[in-house]
Amino acid sequence: MTLLTGDRVRLTVAADQTVAVSLTPRPRSDGSTPSLDWYASDDAVYVVPDDAKPHLDAGQLDRRLFDVAYLARYGFTDGAVDGLPLIIEYPDRVAPAAALRTAGVEPAAGRPLGSIDATALDVPRGRTAGVWASVSQSWAKAAGARSAASPIQRVWLDGMSRVTLDESVPQIGAPQAWSAGLDGTGVTVAVLDTGLDFDHPDVAGRVTAARGFIDGEGTADGFGHGTHVATTIAGSGAASGGRYRGVAPGASLAIGKVCTNTGLCPLYRNGVKVSPDVSLGFPGFPMAAEVSDYRLVMDLTTAEDRSITEWQFRSGAGSGVKPADGFPCLRNGLFGGNFPCQVEPLLFMRYAGLDTDLRDRVAAPGAHRFEVAVDRQLAASVAPGVAGLKLWASYDNGTTWHEAKVTPLSAGRYSVTVAHPAAIRRATDSVTLRAEAWDTAGNRIRQTLPDAYRLTERNPRLRGAELP
Repeated sequence: MTLLTGDRVRLTVAADQTVAVSLTPRPRSDGSTPSLDWYASDDAVYVVPDDAKPHLDAGQLDRRLFDVAYLARYGFTDGAVDGLPLIIEYPDRVAPAAALRTAGVEPAAGRPLGSIDATALDVPRGRTAGVWASVSQSWAKAAGARSAASPIQRVWLDGMSRVTLDESVPQIGAPQAWSAGLDGTGVTVAVLDTGLDFDHPDVAGRVTAARGFIDGEGTADGFGHGTHVATTIAGSGAASGGRYRGVAPGASLAIGKVCTNTGLCPLYRNGVKVSPDVSLGFPGFPMAAEVSDYRLVMDLTTAEDRSITEWQFRSGAGSGVKPADGFPCLRNGLFGGNFPCQVEPLLFMRYAGLDTDLRDRVAAPGAHRFEVAVDRQLAASVAPGVAGLKLWASYDNGTTWHEAKVTPLSAGRYSVTVAHPAAIRRATDSVTLRAEAWDTAGNRIRQTLPDAYRLTERNPRLRGAELP
């Protein structure tokens, strides 16, 4: 596996649990070669380069970044993932873009975590050494200066954990509540999600009402999330002999299917719907051999949000050129054969700097700025260049739209300024965003984000009063 510092480690665990570590240090930009120290502690195996140790001791680096046993256990190895997931934390009042550029990455490459002054991003394995060089040089420069602080405060691994109901339920004190007679009996909990697996043993006899709100899909859970939520709330634990009980195992359930069996997208070829629908999670789309005009629609609903994305593009002749990792692959046939997986002119949008508070709100009235990056399918062949972006905001759930100011920054990157009105001049506090981007060949992506975030008054005393 490759560490943040670019050094490579091979971890071997024998049948008798003996650990062997093979180390390959990466020369640094100044030509020096670091020494790597490794040691085991409980179930952790640390490999620490000498130039990283002072920053570990100072709390600037997450120790898990160098725990190769943890990295292997959770699948952060070179063969399992393409990049190293990081969280870069910056001091208060430091612009996220400044921190990320200091780390040697583009601001649009990450996902802002405004509530903790940080950004999450995946760094490709081949670029970790460059990121480490940039970060460590920034820290060294700040240490040598008396006043200037580094724009980067800490670097964390965007790690994983395995928490199951037999651990998480006791952690919130549920067994003590049960002992006091508070297990949800007499309470009905409405779960508005993807429906329910009504044959699951953990919900037997618990459902008092069920209704579907998605045409043609009934109330059954075709995705799994609704069942997960319902059993976490009121599961009896019958399927596991009582081990995995919900928080309120005595409660009843009212099921509302308001989310589709997500991930399936209607595909249209020359205006005619292709059957069956296709899945963005499956690397195959039925493409005709001849050049055709396509429209692909994805209405993606989760427990937290919703996005509606539509692609319009003209397919290319079969080339056999594969897209870069991380992009959906379109090919002539769903299940292999001799049909090549090839590049198609799809555009993708990413949003950065959409900072909100802990309640997913921004202050209004005033200008709210963020960045949008428009990506293309990448391959050896030359793809059409991104030509433009427009973005609108709505405060009445999409009935009327107000165009935002869009300023090009670089190829495919745009700064967006949305002028939010005061409460007296908008119908709701909900902001719905709609964006459209296109390339030089006329291929387009349209995306709508209902209830993208909420507005809160910058000066509450002005709410309800007419402004000049």
